[in-house]
Parts: sequence; C-alpha cells; structure tokens
Amino acid sequence: MPNLRVEDQKLAPIAEKILAGERLNFEEGVALYRSNDLLALGYLANHVREKLHGKRTYFNVNRHINPTNVCVASCKLCAFGRKPDAPGAYTMALEEAFRIAGEGWTEAITEFHIVGGLHPELTLDWYCELLRGLKQRFPNVHLKAFTMVEIGYFAQRFKIPVRDVLLRLKDAGMDSMPGGGAEIFADRVRALIGAFSGNHLRFHAHDGSGYRLVGEVVRALDPINPQIAARLAGAFENWRRYDPQRQNLMRAELQATANMKGLSANLFEIVTKMLG
Repeated sequence: MPNLRVEDQKLAPIAEKILAGERLNFEEGVALYRSNDLLALGYLANHVREKLHGKRTYFNVNRHINPTNVCVASCKLCAFGRKPDAPGAYTMALEEAFRIAGEGWTEAITEFHIVGGLHPELTLDWYCELLRGLKQRFPNVHLKAFTMVEIGYFAQRFKIPVRDVLLRLKDAGMDSMPGGGAEIFADRVRALIGAFSGNHLRFHAHDGSGYRLVGEVVRALDPINPQIAARLAGAFENWRRYDPQRQNLMRAELQATANMKGLSANLFEIVTKMLG
C-alpha cells in the first residue's frame, strides 16, 4: 500500500480491498464508520474519488441569505441571534431579501443558502412567499433553505405536522435543506447550551410522517444512487438506536422499503440487517 500508513490495523485488510477495486461488505463499511484513523480514511476516500473522476472536483457557488436574526432561542454558542428589541436585530422585508439576492447573483451562482433565526411573528406564508419570489426571479438557482431546527419550530409554532410544513415549503420552491441544527441529538446537551429543544429532529412525534418520508426517499434514491440510499439507511439505523421506543414503526417502514421491487441487493442487505 504505497504512501498509505494505517494506524488502525482493522483497516489494513479493508484498504487492500479498496486499492484492489473490490466491493466492501456491510461489516467492512461499519468498520470504516467506527474507525478514528482519519488520515487513512481520507487517503482511501480520495483514492476512490480519483479513480472515478480523475483529478477533477465539483463544487457549487452559493450566496447566503439570512432574512432575520431575530430568534426566540438563547443558544450560548450563538453570535448571530438577537431578541426582537436588542441592538442589531433585523428582519428583512421580502423586497429587501430579493434585492440582496440580486446584488449577490451572477450567472455562476448555483445556490441560495437561506437560514435565519426562529422569529416569533413571521408567518409560514411569509417564508413561502420568500421562496416563491426567489424562484420566480432566479429560476435556475437551487434553493437550500431552513435547518431542521427551523422546520421543527415552524411545526410547533403553526401547530401543523412537520410533513405539511415540508410540503408547503417544497411547493413554494424549496429544493433541499442544509444540515445545520441536526448536529446535537441529546436533549441534555441541548439544555446545557440553551438550544431550542422543540421538535427540531423529532419527526416521529408527528404520527410517524418522518419515517414514511425516509422510506420514500430511500426508495426514490436507490435506483439512481444506491450508495447514497445505503448511507441514508445507515443513518436511519443510528436514529433507531437513539430512539428505541419507535422501533416497531421503523421496522414496518423499512420492511416496506425492503419489499419494493427493484431494490438493489446492497440496500436490501443493509435493510435486512437493520431489521434483524
């Protein structure tokens, strides 16, 4: 293994398979996930990347739009949020947000990244109009909008299921969501840092709609990219371990996923192991 130094000896036989172009099995994938040998993992990942794509790399060019910094949360680590009457607090009018988006836009821009504070007064219609206005003015720009914390807050504040929040935003033009806000699962830790502790990740609290959505996403992704679908299934396994009280619902949804015709052998194997 030229130029590769492996400190985690459990990776050595896996590295040999990767460098030989052989497919890894489920247990080997778990071993990669659990290893702390980041330099070796990075080397192997880059080896596969260059084998697939050569010396090219891909990225998007985005611009951030933060429509408000007014926030009901009081996260101790946050330097962004402000209380409504605090110095520096702001909330953009829709036309102001569109103007700022236009000032930062060129034909090279591929994405608007839209996140903000948990505002106590803005309505869901306001957020939908923000998305519609941006999509009308910049139809070719991908709208990545609202963290899991914001989605959970919307559901709690407007008293509607998370699924309905997502569908309304999607219909208004939301193309995807950023990962921010989903880093800390433990309520104990969130309480220590003063983070918003509502239904930020508790999609299961809304009649299981989140599990159904995960099943739908896995089924849709698998024919296109089984590797990404498998990663999603693996993440779902971590959530099952975190929230064992919902195992029966999770198992039913994954069983439905596993029974879908055309499911790749790789994902079927992972789902089967998860059900076991």
